[in-house]
Formats: sequence, C-alpha cells, structure tokens
Amino acid sequence: MNETAVYEHLTTELKSINCMHGFLDIRRVPELKRELESRLHKGQLDTAFFVKNLERLEVSAPTRFAEVNSLIIIAAPLPLTRLIFDYQGRGRPVQIPPFYVFKDKLAAIRKALGRSLGAAGYQIADARVPLKLAAIRSGLARYGRNNLAYIQGMGSFHRLVAFYTDLPAPADAWFRLSEMEECTSCGFCLGNCHTDCLNPDAGNRFLARAEKCLTLYNEEPGKLPSWITPWLHNSLIGCMRCQSSCPLNRTFTRNVPISDTFSEQEAMAILATPVFGDLPGALQEKLVKYDLQDYYDLVPRNLKFLLEWEL
Repeated sequence: MNETAVYEHLTTELKSINCMHGFLDIRRVPELKRELESRLHKGQLDTAFFVKNLERLEVSAPTRFAEVNSLIIIAAPLPLTRLIFDYQGRGRPVQIPPFYVFKDKLAAIRKALGRSLGAAGYQIADARVPLKLAAIRSGLARYGRNNLAYIQGMGSFHRLVAFYTDLPAPADAWFRLSEMEECTSCGFCLGNCHTDCLNPDAGNRFLARAEKCLTLYNEEPGKLPSWITPWLHNSLIGCMRCQSSCPLNRTFTRNVPISDTFSEQEAMAILATPVFGDLPGALQEKLVKYDLQDYYDLVPRNLKFLLEWEL
C-alpha cells in the first residue's frame, strides 16, 4: 500500500470514531519543548509549574523503532459528564469536564491505528510531548484566549493524544501561533475565571497563568492552598469556568443528560472512604464507568467541596 493510500485509510478509520488528526515531521518535535523553555526564560511560565509539569516531557523518539519519521496528534471529542449525588435530602448536580472520561475512547483510537497503520506495516509508540502546542503547530487546533486548544466541530470539548510512527509526515507542517479571530472581541472566559488565571495583562502570549489555575491544584491530592476557597470548585475534577462560558462551546453545554445518580448512602461512602479498594464492589463498578478509579485519591476531597460549600 502506498503512503497516499495509508493516509487516506488512517483518516477514514479515525473519522469512523469521530476523531481528527494532524502530523508533525519528527525533526519538528524537539522544537516544541524548546519553545516552552524559551517562554520560561522570558518569564512567561512559572518556574515551579514548568519543573513540575513540563520538564518531564519527552521529545526523543523511541529507540525500538528502526526509523521514526513523524508524530501523529489525534483529537478525540469528549462530552461533559453530569452526575447527581443525593445529599442531605437534595439531588446535587456534579460535573466532570470533557477530558477525564477517556479510556474507552483511547482504546478505540488504538484499534483504529492498528487497522490503518498497523495493517500497512507501520509502527506506533506513545509520545509524551506538549500536546496543545503540537496540535496547533500541526494545524489541527487553534488557541483560544483561555489558552485551550480548539478543534473544528469539537470546540474545547476534546482530549489530545500523540504517537510516534515510522510513517513519514505527508508535509512539513508548522503553523504559526495565533489566537482565534472569535476571541478578539469576546471576553466571556476572562470574566468567568475567578482565580486571575486568565489575566488580560498577559497580552497575546496565548498562555494562562497556570500557577493560578484551579485545575492544577484540585487534580492533585492533599491540602489545597488557602486562597482556593470552597466556592471556587465547580467540577469533581478540574474546572469548567472558562469552557462553559465560551460561545464556541455552547452547542456542547446545552441539554447535557444526567449520566448517573448516586444515592446518599453512596455519596456518604465516598466521603468516608479514602481508598478506592475499600469501597463496596457495586460502588467501585459505578465509579469505574467514569474512569474515577484513576482519580480516586482526590475524589472524596473534591466531592466534599461540591456537596458542602453551600451548607
């Protein structure tokens, strides 16, 4: 099968699971991390955040390949998940942003790559690269003012994943960084962020002040900084404030169905049980449907914020 046919087959397979993709030539990949390092040196990134979250990125190709030619960046659409937790006589709505419930979609992506690239004799390997930057440089995504990557037809309701492959890139893509035109006269995300993460003084650098982002802290277990008050929390994990206020996401936030209801007994069990394996088996199975076993070390703490801050 020639390369053109492989590209077409890959596109068809990914479209069949509603995913989109872009390519970067392997020679471009080290430039991604250098670009982040340059921002750090210019004072555009918080040093502690860079060391903790970005320094661990790997941009060297896997050595088990005879030849690595490109990076494939894939965007998978994900919905907002809404749950109801009964607590103290009321049904409390609890949301999970469109990022965390991903295992089934990732499995589908791997199968699609196997049916296309694998069937044609090409190899893939997981890549730990700056995903948003890679997606934008490949032309797959555009920056929003909230520093999120926006995909045509998905808004910011997606998750990115990347793979190295020995299939050559179809072209040497390297798109310039620019903010979406729709953001020029819109400030909804700025007005709806209550932690000063989206600071307009940052100019057009396409960077949030990540060290002030609620997601950075409530994705990690343990005690939260004192400046994060309970009322700031709006999701079981992460934060939805800039996404839910964005006009480009309006289609994806309307009429979102309730995926599940947790009884008060189940809610109390979660609040009182710090170890996932100590939960009743049926409750474990219920949480696994939403990939919450992977985040359970922070679920009881975050759920408590959401259920009790109004009381």
